[in-house]
Amino acid sequence: MKLSDFEYVLPPELVAQEPADKRDESKLLVLNRATGEIFHRQFKDILEFLKPFDCLALNRTKVIPARILGRKETGGKAEVLFLEFNAGQNGLTRALIKPFLPVGKKIIFPGGNCAVIEGKNGDGEALIRVSAGNIIEMLEEHGIMPLPPYIKRPSHCFVIKTRSGIKRFMPAKKARLPRLLPACILRLNCCRR
Repeated sequence: MKLSDFEYVLPPELVAQEPADKRDESKLLVLNRATGEIFHRQFKDILEFLKPFDCLALNRTKVIPARILGRKETGGKAEVLFLEFNAGQNGLTRALIKPFLPVGKKIIFPGGNCAVIEGKNGDGEALIRVSAGNIIEMLEEHGIMPLPPYIKRPSHCFVIKTRSGIKRFMPAKKARLPRLLPACILRLNCCRR
């Protein structure tokens, strides 16, 4: 198997830039395993495709705002994407850094924390030592969501719909996030332990 086996063209107009206003109205891709037919429905229709004793796995993981903007000692911009959140026994953590900085350079983060680049590995990852005692707390306070490059909205904002129907951007930490699970999942009672 080659990495190129997973390459495909995804037209920009088919990429949702924000979640559906009503989560249960998001698209549901359905594959009829008997015929091989592929068609689209809405997520609220999922109960039509489940049979008693089918098991539906729900992903309730929390996305950590693992990207943080900082400054080099010279004042220039630097960006760090944390790949792990607990320093190992040697106190080092893996991260991707933009722009590429040599070993020994320091990045200063908001809130007074900093990171020193202690090494590099062959995959383009940096090994950094962070002054913050708890990396996750630092990221929850100052980090932003790492969005893929095809999402064009600001990663530090969350789009919400107001009662008047007007969409606006709010800082992610202050937005009242919509319910993550559609109401149809609450009716689902076909998984058995």
